[in-house]
Amino acid sequence: MRFLSRSFVAMLLTLATPSLLANRACADVVIIPLNIVLDAVDSGWYGDNGFHDSTNEGFLTSINDFPTDDWPHVNLRNFFVFDLSSVNGPITSAALRLENPIGLVNGAPALYELFDVSTPIDVLTSSHMFATDIHDDLGDGALLGSILADGTFSPGFAEFTLNADALSILNASSGLVAFGGRLTVETGETVPQSALFGMTSSSSVRQLILTGPTNAAAVPEPSALLFSAVGAAALGLRRRRAALGQPPATATASVR
Repeated sequence: MRFLSRSFVAMLLTLATPSLLANRACADVVIIPLNIVLDAVDSGWYGDNGFHDSTNEGFLTSINDFPTDDWPHVNLRNFFVFDLSSVNGPITSAALRLENPIGLVNGAPALYELFDVSTPIDVLTSSHMFATDIHDDLGDGALLGSILADGTFSPGFAEFTLNADALSILNASSGLVAFGGRLTVETGETVPQSALFGMTSSSSVRQLILTGPTNAAAVPEPSALLFSAVGAAALGLRRRRAALGQPPATATASVR
């Protein structure tokens, strides 16, 4: 039986490496969608009198044309803060997903609308007593998305797509970003004590779902990687022997 020299084996593997690398280029291509789900880092609500408790992260929102001693607020507006510092690359679509344990819509159908927020986030998330300007800010500015709330709106989860203005804000942000929300009805309509997102807290679902362009990733064949590595190692051994002045091993034969 014959035994080939290591230098001859190295030559064969070296010659084979280009074709193996070519096979690698023909490997399967896997499309990987870039999806990121961010949980809110803070949330809360403001009363129309400007009251906000920073320790309460519930995001109740309401509209009420008939205030009483038990329900003195005309309306409550909520907010959400998200941290985009971990997001890399462009955002092509976005949605907001909110848990709604208890919701009650009386009278005319209402819209829950989401807006951009101009109030500095450290001010927004602090406790206040008479910050009516912040309450106003949560229902003003660029409209970023909305969802219809009527008598059929049941407890569970509310999810709605954000519009192009929202995408512009998100793509321009590299840190904290805030959204404000309110319930509203058509002018002239009356709504007796309607509310969404009742009994929510910091443990309730408050998620921003982001989608970006897909990545095309080539997955090489395992055999190609193995033989390419062997070929490179054999070639390195041959060059090392030459650098040390050692003659290459010669082919020998053994006859039994």
